[in-house]
Amino acid sequence: MGAAALITTIAILVMTVGSELYDPLKAWLAATFGHHWIGKGVLSIVIFVVVIALSYPRLTKAERSMTTWSNRLFAVVVLVTVIIIGFFTYEFFFG
Repeated sequence: MGAAALITTIAILVMTVGSELYDPLKAWLAATFGHHWIGKGVLSIVIFVVVIALSYPRLTKAERSMTTWSNRLFAVVVLVTVIIIGFFTYEFFFG
């Protein structure tokens, strides 16, 4: 589950920045799901479930350690947060 959360977090970053830089992506999300935020949410759930389904049977008990994945996920969430705040700050002042 840790890998799924980590990959989903990165996917949200890519979808968020991508939809701001590439208008057809934002338009597709809005047209397909009613709003681009809803589209990102639905796709995030799908990514999370698919990664769990694909990775869980192959993991050993040691690899399922929540402490290890929690530390990795925390670092990725902090990094993604800084990137998103930095991106929107840049867009506000220079975009």
